[in-house]
Amino acid sequence: MQLDSGICERILDQTRISSAFEILVDEFEKRKSTMTIIQVGACNGKIDNDHIQDVVKGKEFIRAHLIEAVDWLYDDLVEVMEPYKDHVKCYNAAISNKDEIRNFYSAARQAGIDEPERPEWQLFQIGSLLKSNLSPYYPEQYIESGEMRCVSPATFVTESNLASEALDVLVV
Repeated sequence: MQLDSGICERILDQTRISSAFEILVDEFEKRKSTMTIIQVGACNGKIDNDHIQDVVKGKEFIRAHLIEAVDWLYDDLVEVMEPYKDHVKCYNAAISNKDEIRNFYSAARQAGIDEPERPEWQLFQIGSLLKSNLSPYYPEQYIESGEMRCVSPATFVTESNLASEALDVLVV
């Protein structure tokens, strides 16, 4: 959808991503247009600093594709989004430059149980194809790894039956 300069200025003037996103969503709703969103690293559907998930939950004109690589976060995400499954789709994968199976590293759920005072981003939002990206934040016992299906953006768009020109918002 083409946005006029006034709407773009209002969006860019916001100091919070969630406020900017709400303006965009309101514009799509006002125009009775379908909005298509991909969120890479969707987490569990219930963290405080997620800027889109609370908005998409109640908006049937939004088609959301939520990608989460960490298995236990993905399981929580599917449960939270169950009431919205007609317009919110969840995927357990990692986005990469090519299609392959690789080790994916993340914080274990136990880290949050043992150390709940950690910031949310440390508990839920560190996942990587490289173990070295987690090592500065966690001792070895809190780093999990497992094989993960990695897909390229082109493969994801094809497999999700999403026309790439229909994508309105990409959140990473």
